Amino acid sequence: MATLAVISHRVGLHDLLTHLHLLQDTLRHQGAWGYLVYAALFIIATLCLIPGSLLVIAGGMLFGPLTGSLLSFTAATLASSLSFLIARWLGRDLLQRYVGHTTVFQAIERGIAHSLTAIRFWPFTLISAVTTLPGLVIYSVMASELAREGVTLAFALKLSLAGGLLFALVQIGKRFARARRVAACSEGVRHDPT
Repeated sequence: MATLAVISHRVGLHDLLTHLHLLQDTLRHQGAWGYLVYAALFIIATLCLIPGSLLVIAGGMLFGPLTGSLLSFTAATLASSLSFLIARWLGRDLLQRYVGHTTVFQAIERGIAHSLTAIRFWPFTLISAVTTLPGLVIYSVMASELAREGVTLAFALKLSLAGGLLFALVQIGKRFARARRVAACSEGVRHDPT
């Protein structure tokens, strides 16, 4: 993925993905292909480790809140799924080949065997989709409104409310994960024969 980042920078893709006006102009000139180009750019940005927030904002401004949200959601889900598959099939094998024999790598592998590497593709995709949806919708809706009406008092209030909502959702997610982890640990202690 680091190689993709270097290539994207050399061919000017990095500039396109990090400059809102250039991105908007490029997508606007694609006509009906703009939807597909947008999704492809979103996926490439994710694989190149470029934050997708600028793309979500551009999508909300260009395509409107509903279409922008749907495009961003679809592209983000595809991108995270593809990243998962690349990491699962290529990343681990490369690490195993170069540092798999080391004690540190083997200890890390044992430590995460019950969490990260054990998660299957579809549960990961579902969790990724559900957790990214609220932020994508808020970014798209706010960007669309900003493009239509500019900065108003109502916009500032909605932005503050959206920020508070996202913060609350993150806190709920953390508590849920912590509760699940505690429940899983206590379940393991109960079944431990030692």
